[in-house]
Amino acid sequence: GLFMQVRPHYERGVIERVVDRRLGEEYNISSIWKVAEIAMACVQYDGSIRPTMNIVCSELLDAIRLESGYVGVSPPTTREFFSSTEVRAR
Repeated sequence: GLFMQVRPHYERGVIERVVDRRLGEEYNISSIWKVAEIAMACVQYDGSIRPTMNIVCSELLDAIRLESGYVGVSPPTTREFFSSTEVRAR
């Protein structure tokens, strides 16, 4: 599956090889790594070492902040972030 396609690139440190080509170079590699790291943590065989949903949500929000340019400034709260961007919970 998808995990088996991503894992070798993740382990070799070339995660950009799994980024959708339609993005071109229009992405923040730090946010891609953050998403990859949380995804890899979520598929651990031992469920006791998988992150909680609170941690997953927090890490994904951090990745969105990186991608959106909130680095180096006081980040918005989760509520402020989602109400001020086009990112919406579905």
